[in-house]
Order: sequence, then structure tokens, then C-alpha cells
Amino acid sequence: MTNEWDFIAKQAPEIQATKNEVLNPIVLELVKKYSKGKTLFDYGCGWGEFADLACREGFNVIAFDDAHEMVAQARDKYKTPAFLLRSEFEEQQKDLLGRFDVVTSNLVLCILGTEEQGKLLATAKSLLTDDGVLVLSLCHPKYDYLPDSLVSTRFIPEGVSYNDQFRYEKVIKENGIRFGDYHRPLEYYKELFGGNELEIIETKDSLVLGSNYSPDFIVFALKDFTSDGNNNK
Repeated sequence: MTNEWDFIAKQAPEIQATKNEVLNPIVLELVKKYSKGKTLFDYGCGWGEFADLACREGFNVIAFDDAHEMVAQARDKYKTPAFLLRSEFEEQQKDLLGRFDVVTSNLVLCILGTEEQGKLLATAKSLLTDDGVLVLSLCHPKYDYLPDSLVSTRFIPEGVSYNDQFRYEKVIKENGIRFGDYHRPLEYYKELFGGNELEIIETKDSLVLGSNYSPDFIVFALKDFTSDGNNNK
């Protein structure tokens, strides 16, 4: 994943503006609704657009991405959020445990294999305060198997349907960047969250900007249902 996204980062300064326009306001809405404080960790921050937005909304933000090139570009573009490389995050991880009122992760879970998904969720939970919230977005399972959307054109394997799990390729309409993604039905993600002791407290679709397209993304607000509220998980 790192090499692919380092390569992608060198081709475009951001994945595309439309994604930010349809997704970031919904993520921010849920962050502001459920966060009980102003500390935020952005896991898989990409080019840093959402981390910068959250910072401008008054959050104290630390952000991380596996792709070195993306972190380098985010640091060049934005001064205020603290952007971490993988090695830096690993060095600081113990000091970051239990410190954040909210952890965000946008469009990362849907590009990972099952084992990596579990690791992401476990790490995100470990960073949260006991009453913290995880706000997580992914490509919309109800619609990502359709060939066309507001944001991208998708190349779907023949003979698959909503209930299947499969990998497909997509091309971002604004800049022509092509990369792989996974379709899993919504029920898969509900089981994944429950199996990782996360409770869904709200979901919201991304915006469609007045178009006739279905939403590209879905956003979940999640809480660790094992937390006892006394800093003992």
C-alpha cells in the first residue's frame, strides 16, 4: 500500500477536490457532534486536507500516513497540524495512547485486507480517551459496485453483485489517477466493527452536490463499547 500511494502522491497534489467537497463536511459534522474535547488524531491523513480543516475548526491535530510522499507534501502545504511518518508514529505511539477525544480515518479501511483492518481499528481504539469517538469513512458498500459515480469511474469484475467481496479498479475523474479498492457488503463492516468491540452510534452518507448520483462514501461514528469511562479499557 505504501509504495502504491507514494507513487500516486507524486502524480497529483491531492486525490481530487470533489472527494473533499462531498466527504469532509460530513466527517467534520460527526466529529463536532460526538467529540467531547478538542484533541484529534487523523489516521491515514493522505495529503492532509482534513487534518488542516479540523485544525482550522479549533482541534489540536496530530496526523499520520504510511505514504512518505504524502506526509512530505502535507508538511509543505500546511504548517499547523503535526504530520507523522510511520517511523515517527511508532516511536511516539506509547505516549499517544488514550490521549485523543476523536480519531478519524478516511477511506483507509476499504483499501485494506481483513488482517490489516483489524490492526487499524485496534490502533485507533488505543489512541482514544475512554469517552472518545472514532469517525471513519469508506467507499459506500451499497453503491461502490456500480460502474459510475460523481467522483470516479469503476471497473468491476464480471458477474459480481452487492453480496460478493471483490477487488476492483477505479479512476478518479478529475485527475485520471487509477488505484485498487475492495467491495464488501455493509453487513461485513457491521460484523467487523462488532468483532472489534465497536458500536455504531450514527452513520451518514456523503453529499451528492445536487447530482443524480448515489453517494460515493459513508461515514460511521463509532464508540468502544468496552470502555468503562474511568481510563480502564
